[in-house]
Amino acid sequence: MAKTLHAYFVNLLEEHKISDEDAKKLQDARDEIKKALQPIHQYNPHIYYGGSYAKKTMIKDSFDLDIVVYFPHTDPDTPKTCYGYIYRVLTKAKYKVKKLVVSLRIDYDGFHIDVVVGKAEDDTFYYANLYDNIKKRKRRSSLKLHIDHARQYNQIIKIMKIWRLTNKLTWHKLAMESLIVEALKGKDTHDYGDCMQIVLSHIKSCITSKKFVDPSNSNNPIHVSDKQRQRIKKIANRSCSAWSAVNGEGIITGMVKCPICNVKVGFENIKRHLTQVHEIKGEIKEVWQEHKVTDNDRKGFNIHVKFENENLKGVACRAVAYFSRANGKRLEDENDKFCTLNGQVCASTSFTPGYENSVYKDLSIFMPISELHLAKGEHDCKFDVQLYVKNTSVTFAYSDDDSFTCTMG
Repeated sequence: MAKTLHAYFVNLLEEHKISDEDAKKLQDARDEIKKALQPIHQYNPHIYYGGSYAKKTMIKDSFDLDIVVYFPHTDPDTPKTCYGYIYRVLTKAKYKVKKLVVSLRIDYDGFHIDVVVGKAEDDTFYYANLYDNIKKRKRRSSLKLHIDHARQYNQIIKIMKIWRLTNKLTWHKLAMESLIVEALKGKDTHDYGDCMQIVLSHIKSCITSKKFVDPSNSNNPIHVSDKQRQRIKKIANRSCSAWSAVNGEGIITGMVKCPICNVKVGFENIKRHLTQVHEIKGEIKEVWQEHKVTDNDRKGFNIHVKFENENLKGVACRAVAYFSRANGKRLEDENDKFCTLNGQVCASTSFTPGYENSVYKDLSIFMPISELHLAKGEHDCKFDVQLYVKNTSVTFAYSDDDSFTCTMG
């Protein structure tokens, strides 16, 4: 199931990839600005890409260009003087320049360019003092550290930027990136589904109280209002509710399309919508086991289920058997094959009712013995069966526990 989410996010990233045409626009814009800054070249500044271009976190629906201009630490001028000088040079080159907090903004063709001006602390150019145009003082920071941090998790940052944009969240990008880095530090980031679960769970747990600061200088706070924090938490909660349904679109948008009427419903409301508006229901009448079965050369057993359902004609559904020990401790998966998203051993099969009121006399679920991941010896175990609507978290029928004893050789 986790692999299904990973595949969804891989496709999502491909859909939101910046086009070659737009990438060329950004490169041409950088070259044009660099040419306009020709008068400052005598001072040997370092000029390079900053922001999402340098971090490799750009998405097609929201991008701009950051150009960093750092003067050497040996330059006699102050950060304030450097900031004013670049402003005059760009204005003289006929650009309409707007002074922001630490950058100079130029509106361009479909995007904007922020020129960040600073004076390096030493020969490495890693840290620099910028000029804070609001507080009228210098501000120490490291845009290169921002870039290095973000690049490690650039794919997840892109997915979260899509999430942020889709849900219309006005959340400082650096604050969001710092929380992503904090959540994923030391974690395996190969599976994007796992990463998104970790990040969104982390957001839920700390967004209301988290103190956001520039990761390169804790003296630079990043403001996130209480109203913003509450909305971020609400959207994160809604996205997390889509996890049990392995619904990638629901995780990003917090919405799910009703499989009966095609109306989009908030994920937290889909159960009420299906059970009250469409009055879906079901009942498991009987469950029985058939042991010593072989399927595709794998030894195992079949779980047979007899059940009825109402108002689900043409709706894709799934029957899942969840396994645990007799004492209630769940069986843990070891190879990400027969399991839930959170690692409990399970087996399942799909079905789609052909009538408004359908009766299934014998739906079979196969469970390979090896996928129980039990040690040698005799084990008392049990399972229960649940029926749910695919791509939602809506379960409409439950069985009682069914016991069995498994002997592993």
